Amino acid sequence: MYFTNGYSTIIYTASEKAILTTNTVVGLVENEAVATVQVQFFNNPGLEDARLGNKNNYIIHITNTKELRHVIKILKNLSSWNVHAKFLIVVSRVSNSPVTMELFKTMWQVDAVKSAVLTPDTQNTSLYKLYSWRPYKKPSEIRRSSPSAYCSSGVFYNNTNWYSDPIEKCARNCTYRIAYVQWEPLVIDAKVGFESTNYFMNQGFDINIVNIIASHLNLTVHYTESGTWGSVYENGTSTGNLQYLLNNSADILAGGYFLTSERQVYFDVTDPYMQIYTIWCVPNQRIVVGFKNFISVFTAEVWMVSFIIYVTISGLIFLSRTKRNKQCTTYASVIGGILVNNSAVVLGIGIHLPKSKTTRYFMIVLIVFGLLVTLFYSDYLTSILSASRYRQKYNSIEDIYNYKLDTYFMPRTEKMVLETVKTITSKIPESLIKERWKSCSNGSKCFEDVAFSKTISFYTDNLQRDYMLSKRNYSVYCLDTSRISSETQLVFIMRKGFPFYEQFNTIMHRIVEAGLLVAWQKNIFKAVTDDSIVSEDARIGYEELKAMFKFLLIGNAVSFGVFITEIIVSLVNKRMRKESR
Repeated sequence: MYFTNGYSTIIYTASEKAILTTNTVVGLVENEAVATVQVQFFNNPGLEDARLGNKNNYIIHITNTKELRHVIKILKNLSSWNVHAKFLIVVSRVSNSPVTMELFKTMWQVDAVKSAVLTPDTQNTSLYKLYSWRPYKKPSEIRRSSPSAYCSSGVFYNNTNWYSDPIEKCARNCTYRIAYVQWEPLVIDAKVGFESTNYFMNQGFDINIVNIIASHLNLTVHYTESGTWGSVYENGTSTGNLQYLLNNSADILAGGYFLTSERQVYFDVTDPYMQIYTIWCVPNQRIVVGFKNFISVFTAEVWMVSFIIYVTISGLIFLSRTKRNKQCTTYASVIGGILVNNSAVVLGIGIHLPKSKTTRYFMIVLIVFGLLVTLFYSDYLTSILSASRYRQKYNSIEDIYNYKLDTYFMPRTEKMVLETVKTITSKIPESLIKERWKSCSNGSKCFEDVAFSKTISFYTDNLQRDYMLSKRNYSVYCLDTSRISSETQLVFIMRKGFPFYEQFNTIMHRIVEAGLLVAWQKNIFKAVTDDSIVSEDARIGYEELKAMFKFLLIGNAVSFGVFITEIIVSLVNKRMRKESR
């Protein structure tokens, strides 16, 4: 059994209810003024049992050392397990064997050092002895203990502090081991091996926090680099850096870790010190908005009206020609004469004008009509090419997959993307995401690949984006539409039972509240203006002008066709005049 926060409830993990009547437990209940007693039995507890919350105090009732191992095994499988809590072990059976150190040894194996044992005296069963254990005070106290208080009929005599701070002076000047992943700007150029705790060096947010805490506690830091963050599963197996913690090869992990339910069960996790959100970054490719070819500039109605006007004017020219004998011979036919000449007029090509006054008037109307059409399209092109009306080519998650860009993800985001975050899976099939999934082990390199390859997209976080863009003027565009509504909280992961956990967490809170992260950010994100690579200015390229060149090519081809037609018509007319003579 163990107390919940505030000593409001006692919860039993034993399988028999007889212990509710023991004088020891009843005395503790009365002494601590517990208002409610709740009996709870755990037959097969697991990770899903998180409703009890984190516990700061445990009271465990046993009859022998084997029962303690069994109870500890059950408690360790609960998400509420807290190895840094205070443990009171109540032994109800008198034993001649020295069980006290056996119990402390069992607690030491699970890294629980704040322990006290209440056991009956072998000579007087109504008297209970309280043994306290301070393993960090003297090395010899790991092997022996002595009573610090006595209890009789629920009253304690010679009562002292049962639990002292386990971190005392002899524990200082030791080394704590950091396993890190090189992930800018959290970890920047950290050196493997022992390093002095100079927290004024800009080695990243995580390393700066670790160094300033080590300097405050007078500790030596040893760094070990690893390429992967790793994962831990419900059965306790782990990969990557998390194996260092389970194997007791490292004390703390640094490099951008966030909280999961499995990590909270098998490791010690600090409070969050920073919040980030993930975001898509794609190549910065801008395209002109609104540029159209000649045919699509006008609507179908405008084209219909223009055609009617053209046919009407051409018909009037033809009718006026038939009544005049002084017309030029090129207007003698409809197809070879009038339509060819009228088309040339609309395109702005010079022709032989008709000689009669009425036909000239109609031709002038046609010339004005063609001029208006040309001016309208010219003004349209000028307004498009002179105005900065652009949009990003990849402006949504759908564009990333429709254009078949390579999709790189941070290695530790697969579960979050596929299960937690619906921003991507609601728009793109999960099967397609898994098929195109590529893990990125080096964030800086992946960010550079996005800028230079033009075929890669990167699912990163806003912290790294701001850092990379502050260092170089990368031609990268990050989508605002991909921001996740719930921010991800960064934490430090420690091995279960790390003795400096409370001190580390307390000093880390002071660092955040003092605004040191903001001060570090100004130095870490300091822009390097003379190292720019690619300009962000959007310029008109050949792809944007290709349509206009096509239109000019068509106009030249039509003009050349009209020229050839005029030559043929002229030769035919000359031959006909010779034959008529």
